[in-house]
Amino acid sequence: MSVPQPISREPTETEQSPWTGRVLCVVAALLWSTSGLFIKKLTGAGAAWSGWQVAGLRSLIASVTLLLIARPRRVRPTRAQWIVAVLVASTVLPYVLAQTYTATANAILLQYAAPVYVLALSPWLLKEPLRRPDVLAIVAILGGMALIFPAGGLTGSRCLFGNVMGVLSGFTFAGCMIALRKWRDGSGVLGLALGNLLTALVALPIAALRRPGWVWPDVSSGSQILFLGAVQIGLAYFLFQRGVHSVRAAEASILILVEPVACPLWAYLVIDDRPTAATLAGGGVILATLAVHALATLRAARAARRRRARHLRR
Repeated sequence: MSVPQPISREPTETEQSPWTGRVLCVVAALLWSTSGLFIKKLTGAGAAWSGWQVAGLRSLIASVTLLLIARPRRVRPTRAQWIVAVLVASTVLPYVLAQTYTATANAILLQYAAPVYVLALSPWLLKEPLRRPDVLAIVAILGGMALIFPAGGLTGSRCLFGNVMGVLSGFTFAGCMIALRKWRDGSGVLGLALGNLLTALVALPIAALRRPGWVWPDVSSGSQILFLGAVQIGLAYFLFQRGVHSVRAAEASILILVEPVACPLWAYLVIDDRPTAATLAGGGVILATLAVHALATLRAARAARRRRARHLRR
């Protein structure tokens, strides 16, 4: 008598449609886009938290959130999960420090060089072919981002350290996307939770030792850090790792570029920071590129189905 096999809690790539994966990636990017607004509030004159404290508490809450949402059955990390964890920790901590020590525009622009790294590495590490629409989309999107964040913005940096952290977060973010796509068997959640826990273990002691030291949360700052940890990082990373089950790494890196478009939108809606004409133009270019890329992907998928159907009829 055969013993029934346990049913996995995680959906496989065949169980999830590519369009579901695309929607999950976009929703994750929209949640990520709220980071700059809240991080600047917490590290500004009002709350006066250090970037280390923000990064540590945010990641500690995110780690608990990921474990509560996914409830992974295996709690002993594998080699793949340790790799994901190191990449995640090397992404979230430098990004918060970039947001703290340099302009928000610089931090976002430097991190979102990640799709270029993904396009370069995907054929080699994932054996996923590089498609011409992906390359054209990246070129167009970089042009749109250049309109939103003029090149002069980088030279006006408050601190070289912040820009270096932005570059590091972009490279490791690309590695994180590739790793989650490569090991998309459901093991990614534990790696994400472990990575955020590592971030907390590194950042929180440093926050206590560096000026201004540890700042106890009040109701306002406590609710903001709770949102950043549970929703902006925890839920967003959970949705993204589910999304890449059925979306190629190169395409996922393109889809999440809605984040730099959404950032000024949140600023306008929350603090009435009106976007400039250049921001609107750059955002329009990015959104139009994403729409054209999605249509091209849909057309290619339909053509592939027709070819398979003709082949089966023969």
